[in-house]
Amino acid sequence: MRPDMAAIISISSHVAYGAVGNRIIVPALEVLGISATAVNTVQLPWHPGMNARFGTGTRIVPDDSAFAAMLDNLVQAPWLGEIDGLITGYLGSSMQSVAIAKLVKMLKRANPDALYLCDPVIGDTGGLYVPEATATAIRDQLWPLADIVTPNLFEFGWMTGGTSTHTSDIIETARALNKRHVVVTSVDVAPNKIGNLLITQSSNYLISHDALTPTPNGTGDMLAALFVGNLINGIAADTALNHAASGVLTAIKHADQNQKLSLEPECLRDMISPGAEQILVQII
Repeated sequence: MRPDMAAIISISSHVAYGAVGNRIIVPALEVLGISATAVNTVQLPWHPGMNARFGTGTRIVPDDSAFAAMLDNLVQAPWLGEIDGLITGYLGSSMQSVAIAKLVKMLKRANPDALYLCDPVIGDTGGLYVPEATATAIRDQLWPLADIVTPNLFEFGWMTGGTSTHTSDIIETARALNKRHVVVTSVDVAPNKIGNLLITQSSNYLISHDALTPTPNGTGDMLAALFVGNLINGIAADTALNHAASGVLTAIKHADQNQKLSLEPECLRDMISPGAEQILVQII
């Protein structure tokens, strides 16, 4: 473990109600003892998946030039070299990727050991839920810069052009990306089972658990934050993913037991309790 407090910049969405994007990433990192600097790409009253219940929410996206200027402020910050990692998630516009790519490159120059995790939040089994221009910008400008990528199965196929859902094909495609770590979430591993597949240049791990429904929004954001946070805290990749998946599963059960509509940050208390879920790590 690091003797001092690690620091991560998180660039993602923000909701006033619920817990997706930075509203779950920041508290997840703080539970791990990591200082989080949040930049919001869009502001919403709640996740769009709640529109049917609450009504269509107002979407506030920062002006592209103002967003770029703010990230330039971070580029010029004297403490940039003290940042250990950067997470990107949901983008509000395709042009945001340009400013983010500049920040990633400058962070790597200031601290070559900093980890960049790209979570390409673009869609799911229902298809893209962002404009194709935004998805393309993430694929072409951010994905190549990432040390770590954490797509769900649909996003992995869209980003790589792959169509196979067979584990062996996913592993082969992921290895060709030449990333430090690839985590493919929402992998069907057996009836009523769901898994997270970790591919490194030397090993593969499958972490699975019972599929739970309904699943609150924000689980992918939470998993990405806990995974990279654990890595930065010096934990090995397979154990880091096990801890992350265990935390997400505990949070889902907490939300269900308390009839919550979302992963409220209060559920993170259970992640570090002695009764937190432990998930089998299967090497494949």
